Amino acid sequence: MSSMVISNEASECTPQSRRERTMRVVADRDVCQSYGLCELTAPTMFRVGDDDVVEVLVDGDLPAELRAAAVDAAGACPVHALRVV
Repeated sequence: MSSMVISNEASECTPQSRRERTMRVVADRDVCQSYGLCELTAPTMFRVGDDDVVEVLVDGDLPAELRAAAVDAAGACPVHALRVV
């Protein structure tokens, strides 16, 4: 009879590690068609500029309090010009 060894080590995908990982917004300016839904959904993060293309107003890692709004804005874009990575 063989014995089974069960590890108690935490995996890389624990709920805690998912919360702690960094997230940022990527805009594909070539795809943007100026619908402006991102700006309506998250005006502190997005602006449709004078050139009628989205500008991301938050550089680098998204603060935790903006992550849900960023995901909502990306989901609202009808041409999928935004990604949260």
